[in-house]
Amino acid sequence: MFNINYILVSMKMPTSLIYIVFIALFASSCSSDFYMPRQSNLLILENKNDLKASLSYNHAQVAYGLTNTIGLKADYSFLRQEQARNDRRQLMGNAGIGFSTNKVIPALITKVPKLNSHPKLCLIGAEIYGNYGIGRISTTSKPEFFGGGFSPSQGSKTFEANLLNPNISAQVYWQTRSLTLNFGMRYGWLYYFDASGFGDFTVRELELASSIVEDSPVTVLNYDLQVSKGNDIVETFAQVTWSGSANPLIDQRASFSFGLKMNIPKLLNSIKRIK
Repeated sequence: MFNINYILVSMKMPTSLIYIVFIALFASSCSSDFYMPRQSNLLILENKNDLKASLSYNHAQVAYGLTNTIGLKADYSFLRQEQARNDRRQLMGNAGIGFSTNKVIPALITKVPKLNSHPKLCLIGAEIYGNYGIGRISTTSKPEFFGGGFSPSQGSKTFEANLLNPNISAQVYWQTRSLTLNFGMRYGWLYYFDASGFGDFTVRELELASSIVEDSPVTVLNYDLQVSKGNDIVETFAQVTWSGSANPLIDQRASFSFGLKMNIPKLLNSIKRIK
């Protein structure tokens, strides 16, 4: 492990850049991304004491209605990307409180019962939440095999850091008896701290990093589009998440997820009736 502080002080770089510089270092020299957008919590709360949850391959989410308009949400995600020379892992937990509102409207197509809710009616709504996220990211670049051996300039390097992510999320939705369409966005700030690096870093790499990032925090903007189908107990969903940030530290690729959404009280009552 090399001495991060010694190298940075010898270059007379601002202390506030110490950790974020190493993040940019990997982004520039190893083609690594130091934040992978995670799917937003798009669970819909309509009434007081609503309790809903969703599960997918790498996300778990829950929402609870304190009142008819005030709710609590929390989620956890584990993301991993493995490539030929890079391995990235990101753990994030997020919790927030917010306000929601909805309105019952006539169904768009009244002759098709399956498109109606409550029945023969549709629900449109919107919400906004203030959230606080915390997590950890780890990225490793592996040696490159070059000319019958490993390139000396591309030795194994590992970067690890803790993340803080205060953010604001919002969504609008349209819901029928069997179909729900959600569009969400999340805007926030990423703070990196308690960073450590292992491997062969050069002064030149530090100079390149400092030219990319001037200060912390890094702003993050994500979008989500989700389509769900089912009933008021269980729904299956497909969701796409993509970044609206142009920062080189942020993964720009869209991610797709599939999973289940559940109304916990109604699901438990349904199980009891079966027994």
